[in-house]
Amino acid sequence: LKDLEKNVDVKSFNLIHAHFLFSDGGVAYKLKKKYGTNYIVAVRNTDINFFFKYALHVRNYGIKILKEASKIIFISPSYKEYLFNKYIPKKYIQHFRKKSHVIPNGLDNYWLENMYFERPKKQNFESLNIISVGDLNMNKNVLTSLKVIKLLKDKGYKVKFDIVGEGPLKKTISKLIGDLSLENDVKLHGYINNKDKLRDLYRKSDIYLMPSITETFGLVYIEAMSQGLPVIYSRNQGIDGFFKEGHIGFSVEPSCPELIVGKIEEIIKSINNMSINAINSVNEFNWFNIADLYIKFYQRIEP
Repeated sequence: LKDLEKNVDVKSFNLIHAHFLFSDGGVAYKLKKKYGTNYIVAVRNTDINFFFKYALHVRNYGIKILKEASKIIFISPSYKEYLFNKYIPKKYIQHFRKKSHVIPNGLDNYWLENMYFERPKKQNFESLNIISVGDLNMNKNVLTSLKVIKLLKDKGYKVKFDIVGEGPLKKTISKLIGDLSLENDVKLHGYINNKDKLRDLYRKSDIYLMPSITETFGLVYIEAMSQGLPVIYSRNQGIDGFFKEGHIGFSVEPSCPELIVGKIEEIIKSINNMSINAINSVNEFNWFNIADLYIKFYQRIEP
């Protein structure tokens, strides 16, 4: 707050958009108390899965920030419901719901301009190509994904798994690939910065798999959907709640490989319809449409 007051003419603004609840929102709350400036606040992964969960001493302060906000923005329905059901006192829920809105993150225009409408229909499953794109860390849960691949192989599927990314678990992942005898079935690509190359990998794949432990939003799921891939995503995290179960894929409990295998087999039964649904759902994440939503909210708030 002191730094902002020193470097910015805070009185010249009539609205503040705080992009995180506990950090930015705390500053916005103090500015409103001091100058009367209204604010919008967003609630994100760190706010719920760190501050509300572990920092018990600041929970009440987070609720104060939400009470004073003109609008509360969630980037997914799952975070909205999780926060209200777990951390918000019942006496505030109705008031908070009235001023809460879900606005997703937007997709890079590259993926909107290169959507894969010509994806051929899958006729048989002699081979099943699965892809994951993300940092190789505990949160992205690649170790569980490898166990899923092993279970699919044990059930008779000829499965190939492309892993795109780098990170601290690379050696551990490589070791598990060996321990599970998946050397001929799994390929570690490292980081791929070239979007055309990543697009081509998506197009060679059948299903996107990333059962993260926590996920703020997960735009990579939407990238994969733009290329016609049904997706496996985490329950109560990220994009969960935007789509009806079975429409573009399934939510899963990230710690249960057996159940994830079951959901992959459900995708296989309806993969062509899910692929079409995935592509048709991507325009909801166009930044131009999202920006219009924000502008309308800004204009409705009295200075």
